[in-house]
Amino acid sequence: MSTCCSNSNPVSTSWMAVRIQTYLGLLYQDLIRTRQLSSTGRLPPVLPIVLYNGADPWNTARALDDLIELALPVLHQYRPQQVYFLIDEQRIAEQDNLPRRNLSAALFCLEASRTPAEVLTILHALVEWLKTPEQIGLRRAFTVWFNRVFLPKRLGGVEFESLTDLH
Repeated sequence: MSTCCSNSNPVSTSWMAVRIQTYLGLLYQDLIRTRQLSSTGRLPPVLPIVLYNGADPWNTARALDDLIELALPVLHQYRPQQVYFLIDEQRIAEQDNLPRRNLSAALFCLEASRTPAEVLTILHALVEWLKTPEQIGLRRAFTVWFNRVFLPKRLGGVEFESLTDLH
């Protein structure tokens, strides 16, 4: 389970722990409704991950408990404990110690890129890594993301011909 966001809506990011708990509850309800439980009749474990690509560092609560007013000690055990794992893409890319030949690292670097030359360098590496026929699905996924997410974000309002391949 993962969600992705930028810092364009501070209200939605500041309450991410609440959103994660809601998403997890809805997922579990659907698994119960469709009888997709384990052989012992239990729900599966879930690692909630938030992918954040905003310009400013993530600075909001990562645990639902941190968003709830303190109450009587007897009530503490009933407080929700939902937490999530945060991947702050910009800060990871800025550290410049990402693994080479790694698709996630390439995505993070694309989103953190500042110049057209940086973008072209990363795209050339992706084309090389994804050139074999068995990589066509990944190459297509990157192409779609580049057309629908990256270019409109970088060139808002500019009309451009849609790419059909990373080449």
